[in-house]
Amino acid sequence: MGKLFFFEGPDGSGKTIMSKHLFDIIREQREYFPYLFALPNKSAFGYDKIKELSNRTHNKVITDAVQSLYLINMIETFEENVNDILDKYPNSIVLIDRSLISTFIYNTKDNGVLEQICIDYIHKKTGEKYGDIDFDIISKVITHSIVAPTNIFFIMPPLEILIKHSEDRINSGNAELNDKIETVKQTYEFYQQAYNWYSKKAKNPNEFVMLDDWDLSKSEEKNYSKMSETILNTILYSKI
Repeated sequence: MGKLFFFEGPDGSGKTIMSKHLFDIIREQREYFPYLFALPNKSAFGYDKIKELSNRTHNKVITDAVQSLYLINMIETFEENVNDILDKYPNSIVLIDRSLISTFIYNTKDNGVLEQICIDYIHKKTGEKYGDIDFDIISKVITHSIVAPTNIFFIMPPLEILIKHSEDRINSGNAELNDKIETVKQTYEFYQQAYNWYSKKAKNPNEFVMLDDWDLSKSEEKNYSKMSETILNTILYSKI
């Protein structure tokens, strides 16, 4: 059985660059077979529609539509790709940019109903009540995954760094819908709350890894380099 890792964090936290960087390092070492997926997955159902709707001003209907499509896209990614890789290749390492946690966070932020729908679905399938549900159950039931993630990395630079990244995108003309400062602050708080909640509920206390040790006296490059070393060591030496 291969190993599965998710990268989580607010927009602009560096999770996409980090996951690509680590994929390249692991591939160069030739000890494991790395696979990298970003959600939403371009080759899975609904990708174009997700991108189209994500660029619109969100109301309740659009929010639920986008996150529902995210969910379908994620399920298909697991059923068509991830599960096969993990099952067939014991030396595989699957890195995924975003997880179901992001789907819940952005849906909740925009007052959507998807989280409650998912919780109701899980309750019918497992009998688990909301307060008893942990991420293992959610990931297995919703994504039909054959294995819970080995680790979920929460990449959380200081809020001021996230705001700077957002302002840089705005000034360069590459602004995204979630780049408003108040949205950045709100999303940051949601991710902190999500980590606190899920890490307490996890059967394995080491499953959730918070990466928020940031030295503002050093450059972003040095901080991300230190973070990268921590994640790489966790990936290479963690057990299923």
